[in-house]
Amino acid sequence: MKSKDSLAEEVLAAFLVELGVALLDCVPGPHLTFVNPKNYASTSKMVKDARRIHSGFINRGTTNERVVISIPGTAEGATAAKILQERYSIHTNITHITSLIHAIACMEAKPTVVSIPVGRVLEWHEARRRKVYSDLLDHPGVEAIEAIGIYVKLHDMKTKILGTAFRRPQETLYLENLDAVSLTKMQLNCLDAHNISTDSAPPPSRPALDTSRASFRARQAQYPTSFLSAKSGFTSCFSIESKSALSNVLYWELERATVTMDKLEDAVEEELGRQLTLKFLDIQTLYGISPKRSKGKDKHRKDSPSHKETSKHAKARSEARAPQSLIDGLDYF
Repeated sequence: MKSKDSLAEEVLAAFLVELGVALLDCVPGPHLTFVNPKNYASTSKMVKDARRIHSGFINRGTTNERVVISIPGTAEGATAAKILQERYSIHTNITHITSLIHAIACMEAKPTVVSIPVGRVLEWHEARRRKVYSDLLDHPGVEAIEAIGIYVKLHDMKTKILGTAFRRPQETLYLENLDAVSLTKMQLNCLDAHNISTDSAPPPSRPALDTSRASFRARQAQYPTSFLSAKSGFTSCFSIESKSALSNVLYWELERATVTMDKLEDAVEEELGRQLTLKFLDIQTLYGISPKRSKGKDKHRKDSPSHKETSKHAKARSEARAPQSLIDGLDYF
């Protein structure tokens, strides 16, 4: 018999599939869904969850190319993505990339996509340096994100770079090495209102690609690498700054996602309990046909004349309804 947690996980997976199939009918291109973020420290659980969700889409007639499973960018998540890509040909998106070395480690899994929470990365760099940058060309966060895109192109990797969680749509103009961006409806409306295009040429003051600090960092970075196979985890190869970014961006987002998932799971478990209770209720209890009475009231009713009269009528009705033996020679049907 399945546990309550197991049932809840299956229901959540089914919900993600139903939601995804509905969206696929409305929007062209691939659909990004996600595993339970609470399992970010368990490779096996993330692989199991991803396969269950992927199977749900395939069973509904969705092609493999249109399904991408998002996996948290932990060491366990990158390993899970590697297994899903290599063994099961499932497309993955490793999320919440925070630095160049973090991206390099995760791209050893050869994911289809890695996504960078641009706003959170920029905020972390600003908080660390206690400085607000009026010109994003000088922003160390922009430099770090651009270095990731340049590194991918430099080594002809197939992984695509997705920018997410922008604070302002104008930030997209300073990140020319992203392959795609994810914007809210409000941000898209802002782009239209200000006649801003994400295909616009970069600011004229941008340094040439081969002389920029981002390009220098990308060219200096190690390739190929084997961070995923490090016994102590890939963070053992990170600098103090990269570890801090990982902690303050990735794990902060995972904590927030865990709180949201807890609420969702509570709602699912509550509904499951309600459905199971309804399923196994007997008809009398379900409709309240036989309400319980106190013994005193029952005794009074049995002793009353009306009760005795009612009992006689009930006995007569019972005898009338009792099955009678058939008489030979009569056509009953």
